[in-house]
Amino acid sequence: MRLILHADDFGMSEDMYRATVDCFDKGVLTSATLMPLMPFSDMAIQYAKEHPNYSFGAHLTFAKNTVERPVSDPSKIPHLVDAEGNFMNSNLIRVKALCHQIPSGEIECEVKAQLGYFRDHGLALSHVDSHGHMHKLGPFPDAIAKVLPHFGISRVRAVQNIYVRKPLGSPTFWLCHYWGRSIRKKFMTTKFFFMPRTGEGLGLINNESTWFDGLVRKCQSETIEAGFHPGFIGWNDIERRALIAFAEQANKHSIELINWNEIR
Repeated sequence: MRLILHADDFGMSEDMYRATVDCFDKGVLTSATLMPLMPFSDMAIQYAKEHPNYSFGAHLTFAKNTVERPVSDPSKIPHLVDAEGNFMNSNLIRVKALCHQIPSGEIECEVKAQLGYFRDHGLALSHVDSHGHMHKLGPFPDAIAKVLPHFGISRVRAVQNIYVRKPLGSPTFWLCHYWGRSIRKKFMTTKFFFMPRTGEGLGLINNESTWFDGLVRKCQSETIEAGFHPGFIGWNDIERRALIAFAEQANKHSIELINWNEIR
């Protein structure tokens, strides 16, 4: 079993920037993805450029939860933005994607702008994933597949298929194999992907080692990415502590830690 320990939202806020750096320094992360135009994007990019021993990718962003905004001209992506030129909320974008109401060309335009942002800042990207896991939905996989070769990128996050507890109300739980096949056909990726919910994170913190033993048996010689959103405040602090607990279990099992650059 090979394991990528990953942080999303690097640079989204000062809290998440500092917590992610702290986790890298503690040796409990091997990878992170950055968002463009965030309050601490510049500092995250600088850190990434100074630490090439880790992998750093693009956290493609198409929806607004707090301060997210498009990189491209809003007039070129009218199906992704509201009347003020801001991204729409995540739930609305998901519905529009599932109903194929977002033209592929608009997605391509924004992906090019975001990847170009990092290229122009001199950052070599290892892979891409997406804010809210949008990249698995509707027209997003095909649109992203058309753009990535222009930036020399071929690695994309898998669809979550590992859980501590089965989330029976989650569409991803039921459709992960269908969406996962689509991702695997188009991109290089890991066999498994895990990202804890808040309650699952608390379980990891409380040392549910039996679950981790089962994870090791399930994954065996395969590669898994475990993703977290580390911070020092609120639910992000739970994820930071869960990440540390997850890394401790990996160390006890002598699991090989890798980053996205090692996915072939």
